[in-house]
Order: sequence, then structure tokens, then C-alpha cells
Amino acid sequence: MKRCLIAAFAMALVSTPASAELIRSDLPLWGHGDAPETTWPQHFTSADGGFGCASKLRFGDWRLVTRGPDDAREFVEWMRIHNYGVFHCAAGFRRANGRAGLPDATPAFGYLVDLGPAPSGRETLHALQIGMAGGSEYVLLAAESVGADDGPRAYRVLAADCPAGARRKGRRIDIFSTSYCAPKDRRMVIAMARRAAAKPSVTRLEYAGDFEPPDPG
Repeated sequence: MKRCLIAAFAMALVSTPASAELIRSDLPLWGHGDAPETTWPQHFTSADGGFGCASKLRFGDWRLVTRGPDDAREFVEWMRIHNYGVFHCAAGFRRANGRAGLPDATPAFGYLVDLGPAPSGRETLHALQIGMAGGSEYVLLAAESVGADDGPRAYRVLAADCPAGARRKGRRIDIFSTSYCAPKDRRMVIAMARRAAAKPSVTRLEYAGDFEPPDPG
């Protein structure tokens, strides 16, 4: 588990990959204070008086890679995930078409949420909850169960089906769709992830390494 002590820690609204359902709630569904705690980063204190934020989510630069049906083509986007601070634990998410654009991208803040094991038992399910005031967006993920303290280096991005009655259907504006999936509660999000985990994924979230260039925060 990565720990960010008071000494230091490097500090856009992220849209769902094109291959997945756009999932959004008008208020965040998860936050600190749940028992057991399921959101990361989260606060910790140690016996020697240290404190800060612990995270199951690796901080650094990530690639969102969507591959075509023949694996000959791929579409790549970049995401920078960084820690907000040591007093108020949250992750910052920056998104850009290229890695060089990440330092200047506006961050949106949120968490990695544990959703429990996949039905197969071979993966663990998670969601990126991105956004605070004004609502949150959700990217559903699956990772092979691993024992590493600093978290997985890759996730499958799950293409979830929206439950009946949860779709917000807006009119199309030119070529742009305004519809999205609006789950009413946590149980619906977890059920969506569990069903989607049984299907193949065309998008992966892959760790690319530490911040490059170094994050200025």
C-alpha cells in the first residue's frame, strides 16, 4: 500500500472511454466514512504519530488503450492520477490526448472505489468515481487479484449495460449524443460491474510510469 507522509507528495472532468457506457450520477455515491472503508486514497495514522493518505491506486501516468476488433488499430488517451494532499485525501484525475498535455489539463477529484470480487473469483472489481460538486462520473474496472501493496498496473475497462429505467435519454445535438446512464444507487453500480465483468473488454487502463515530466504539485 503506497503511503504519502506529511513530508511530501506530488500533487478535467474525465469522460468514459468510447467503448464503454457513459455512467454518471448527479451526486457522488461513495465517500469517506463508510464501514468498511472502500474509497482510496484514505486517511491513515501510525503508532509513531505519522499520518497522511494511503492508496490502493498507483499514482502516475496511465494509458487508456482501446483496440479495434482485429487488434491492428488502437486509440490511446492519457490519464494522470495524483494525490491531492496529505490532509484531505482524494485523487486528482487529468486527461489529455497525449502525455505532454497532462500537466496543463484541469484536474477533477475523486476516488478509486472497491466493488468486491468478480463472479469468476479471478478478478476484483473497482470504479473510478470522478467529480465532486455537480455529480460524479464512473469508469468501471476489473483487475486480476494480486497481492502487491501498491496496486495493479493494468485494469480492464468494463463496457456495462445500463439497467432499464436508468438511462437519461436526451436529444441528439448535431453528431453529439446527450444520453447517459444514471444509476440510482451503489447497488446498481455494483450489479452493472458484476454483469459486465463476464464480457470481453476492448479498452484497458495501463500504468505507464511515474509523472513525465514531473508533476508540479
